[in-house]
Amino acid sequence: DIYTIALTGAKLKRMTYDRCGLEGLTWMPDGRRIIFSSARAISQKLWSIDRDGSSLKAVNASGINSYTPRVSPDGKRLLYAEYRGGLYDIGRIKIPPYPQVVSLEKVLASPRDETFINISPDGQYFTFTSTQTGPSEIWTSDHRGMNLIKLTALNCHSGWSRWSPDGNKIVFDSRPFGNSDIFMV
Repeated sequence: DIYTIALTGAKLKRMTYDRCGLEGLTWMPDGRRIIFSSARAISQKLWSIDRDGSSLKAVNASGINSYTPRVSPDGKRLLYAEYRGGLYDIGRIKIPPYPQVVSLEKVLASPRDETFINISPDGQYFTFTSTQTGPSEIWTSDHRGMNLIKLTALNCHSGWSRWSPDGNKIVFDSRPFGNSDIFMV
């Protein structure tokens, strides 16, 4: 379930009462809503909820298994991993003031898995993990899903990546020696 808490540690508030697995969550840039992935409707779907716990709404009504949502800094695009046909691809929803289906499109699809998305601070690029060349490695793309660049070649499982606030560095976890370590490119 989702909880919020003040930075002081006071006022723990429970937002959902699902007892279902969550697979990622993200704030809208204005801080008024949270987008999250939950199995509350049998399959993993995207949902939005107001920061006070009210107005719970489905984001994509497509019935697709959707994971790890990420909202662009301008709040106009939502990227997520979707599981279909035994593979993870990256989808995008263009969103108006409230997250609802306006335009659902596939951004990145290959005969391998793409997941663990993160959007750059300027919203022009995103990173993701892909098994296109074997074990999961870190890749980057422009916001349209074009101009792919493989950033790592560690030949082991690499996971979440995060952009530095200025967008000049990317940190990620990987397991070249068995345990997760943090790397920077």
